Amino acid sequence: MEPEKEPVTVVDCIGLYCPVPIAMTKEALPADPAAEEGIRRRADRWSTRCGSPPGR
Repeated sequence: MEPEKEPVTVVDCIGLYCPVPIAMTKEALPADPAAEEGIRRRADRWSTRCGSPPGR
């Protein structure tokens, strides 16, 4: 079993509503194309569920 690792960055999103936590997480992450793609897909799914067109 690996020892627990300390988080590099902590993003406090308590009390915030989507999509603000998604945007804050994206800003906190280092530039990583794979992470950016994952966040974009999650944001698109969220906007589709809320009735907004994806990619806005």
